[in-house]
Amino acid sequence: MKHIYAISNFQPITSQQLLSIFPQDFSIKEEDGRQILTIDVRDDITDEQIRCKVQQECDRLFFLTGVQLKTNFIRQEKVDGTITACATIANTITLIKKLLPEINRQHWDVPLSVQLRLWNLAFSPSLPIASKANFLFQIIEISYPDTRDSYDYPEYNDPNKEPHPRTEAKLLRHLMSHGRGKKIQSPELQRYCNHLGIQKEFHDPTDIHFLRVINSRMSILVDESRRIIYESITKKL
Repeated sequence: MKHIYAISNFQPITSQQLLSIFPQDFSIKEEDGRQILTIDVRDDITDEQIRCKVQQECDRLFFLTGVQLKTNFIRQEKVDGTITACATIANTITLIKKLLPEINRQHWDVPLSVQLRLWNLAFSPSLPIASKANFLFQIIEISYPDTRDSYDYPEYNDPNKEPHPRTEAKLLRHLMSHGRGKKIQSPELQRYCNHLGIQKEFHDPTDIHFLRVINSRMSILVDESRRIIYESITKKL
């Protein structure tokens, strides 16, 4: 059975570069002026399983390059000749980073699939900063689930020093997870507020100073979640 999708022009990434990191049952060709992605699978694989497989590869490509390679289902072709068709439209993508030659076909596991989906969601257009912080910290939390573990999340005791990156990621998420008007009771979070020079109150989307400070620290969440994901990306030996 073949599942066939239309994808937009992905130059300067070549089809050979994509196929070198995509599963071996993926192929790309041009058809009627469109770039066509075909997935050749067994008939007992469900449509949902195929869609998930395609999405996780698109999520990984977005993480590696910044390319939002969205796919549009065109048709399904079964061995018996049955065809299920669907109308589609073209999309555009923007290249941000080159696809590194060290990247190989992915050996998938469930945590990575979820983490890449969260990464993609975290960079959705117009996403509120509090939602972005929560998506990014969920990536970290999947790999380091016990947020009370003093080894994975060293306690923050000195407001004159920088917190450990995972600890700061946790504190940022906690700071952004509650609405204005609720006073901070946690001594550790109070010390972090002192370090940032903000009031000891939770997320206030109308406070320009608060948002400016939080935005300046979001790179901590981004860098730590990126590091965790990249460690799980399959690379050539």
